[in-house]
Amino acid sequence: MNRAIFVTRFLRWIFSLALVCGVTAVTAQALQVVRPVQMTAAAPAGDRLSIVQLCNPQGGKCNLMFVDTRPGEDVVGATQSYLARSSGNVVVGSINVQANCSPGWLASVRAEQGTVSSGGVTVGTATVCGYPDAVSALSAALTACNEQTFGICQNANRLKAVWGEWKGVTPAQRVVESGRPYDPMSYPDGQQCESTVPIYSTSSCLPQALSQLKAAGVR
Repeated sequence: MNRAIFVTRFLRWIFSLALVCGVTAVTAQALQVVRPVQMTAAAPAGDRLSIVQLCNPQGGKCNLMFVDTRPGEDVVGATQSYLARSSGNVVVGSINVQANCSPGWLASVRAEQGTVSSGGVTVGTATVCGYPDAVSALSAALTACNEQTFGICQNANRLKAVWGEWKGVTPAQRVVESGRPYDPMSYPDGQQCESTVPIYSTSSCLPQALSQLKAAGVR
């Protein structure tokens, strides 16, 4: 099973607060680091799900995104074409394919530690794909997050996780927009849980999702 771990490492979020008509706006800057870990497996068949790193034209800010493409399509070319169509004359920065996922379970986690009032929020995220079951994918994402962010996921006071099974073919109810990047935290074909930590069952974290996260080691 091809296992690829792609970690965004947020060392420090620098917050600036602006009060405009009674509204507090928070902006942040972050450093992102990607670390791939791969094992050999059969090439995926059917549709293609890739993890792509998009960087803005000025450099410095990059994001990891999922991209759907059709078999035989060039992922970078399809992504460039989609962005050119949807963004008009906006200049597209660098696009790098980090992995083409093997069929299996994928998971993304986003953890927050601290508060604005206490001096700032540190955020750690991780995305993995190609795992044999939900719990192992979640465990891998949490481990990667902790290793790369000095334990942010382990010591978080708020956590969001999204996970699902990708079987190599996009579900019929979802139309593939070839080359369209989308946030791993909004993966449409899976489960999710968003909760303060310790996590508990709510409408944003249903019992089955809660059980799988706890099995993966979330307190």
